[in-house]
Amino acid sequence: MQIPLFSNLEELVSQIDQILANYFPAIEKIRSRNFHRIHHSIIEAEISDIDLASSSGYGYSDWGRDKIEKVFSKVFGGEDSLVRPQIVTGTQALYLALMGSLAFKRAGKSRGFLTLTGQPYPTLLPTLELIKGQGINIIVENILENPLDDFISEYKEVEFIYLQRSKGYSIRESLGINEIENIISTVRQHCENDPVIIVDNCYSEFVSDKEPCHLGADIVAGSLLKNPGGGIASTGGYLVGKKDIINKVVDFLYGPGLGKEVGPVFNKRDILLGLYLSPLIVSESLKGVVFGSHLFTNLGYKVLPRPGEELSDNVLSIVLNSKELLEKALKTVQKAGPLNPRATPAGSALPGYAQDVIMAGGTFTPGSSIELSADALLTPPWVLCLQGGFYYEHYRETCINIAKVLVD
Repeated sequence: MQIPLFSNLEELVSQIDQILANYFPAIEKIRSRNFHRIHHSIIEAEISDIDLASSSGYGYSDWGRDKIEKVFSKVFGGEDSLVRPQIVTGTQALYLALMGSLAFKRAGKSRGFLTLTGQPYPTLLPTLELIKGQGINIIVENILENPLDDFISEYKEVEFIYLQRSKGYSIRESLGINEIENIISTVRQHCENDPVIIVDNCYSEFVSDKEPCHLGADIVAGSLLKNPGGGIASTGGYLVGKKDIINKVVDFLYGPGLGKEVGPVFNKRDILLGLYLSPLIVSESLKGVVFGSHLFTNLGYKVLPRPGEELSDNVLSIVLNSKELLEKALKTVQKAGPLNPRATPAGSALPGYAQDVIMAGGTFTPGSSIELSADALLTPPWVLCLQGGFYYEHYRETCINIAKVLVD
């Protein structure tokens, strides 16, 4: 909502606070539904405190690990899951999802791979090159710019469809759960080879009260350093989907023929507690996104999501159009974090990125993006990406401090 008149930042913030009372009940309703689904899934698994003890060695007979994976399967709506500390990044989880899906669909003819949300996240591009090297045609379309019906008939023989829910560094809307439902329904109706639908779920878990597998996706993947880790899990990743695909995924993680019976898990308590808390943490971050969206829109900046839009991830993108302003904003985020407030964010080359990346966040876990943090590609139009946040109050205060340096 555009606020027509305000004399200073304090007055603008006061008006936004009044407006947001209309937005928060919907976020809290989704939080409640997700809590109940997780809570009852854990109860049904009959987990004891002994199940949460660390395992070592090969990880044989780790009943607690198996019960936690049953919980993830139930919560995310899949037949089976893989939740392991050996999956250290979201990119690795997505690599496993793609390789497992290709192995599952090995007998196909057309071998077309269609990504429907534009170019995937930069760190996944080497994996797409690997897929391309196997003779599979990579097709990039964006249903957020062109209706699905415009080209679905052209690609009806593809065998793999990839969806990235979050906008990432792209200046586009994120993919809503209702849009995912429509895509899956259309694909199942019109595509001839029953394509495997793969979803990058990063930054979007528990933003709505349904997950892609509830709607018919074949496999989803993400990181426990993001939403489902609840800020408690210190490492790990997850995949949920069809049992036959998960079985193929395991081959790529541990080696063919070893199965899910191997793989020690040292942080079971943190994984389960993080999942249990995640609806609460995600709801706090979403409230921050709504506040920031209203604040920076009224200060004249292009922002995604725009005020009043459906929330599809917990990433707030602010187009600053200035390297100097971007660096000031990132310093503000760093200074506002609970740890390392005197550190100065600096751009650097990171594995998987063609451009230098600059990051900020005084987080308890390095790289955690369910904690309030920010990053950006050091390239025009200088887009600040804010994500996570344990407390709405922290997010709100940080946004106000960023606004002060922008209008200074």
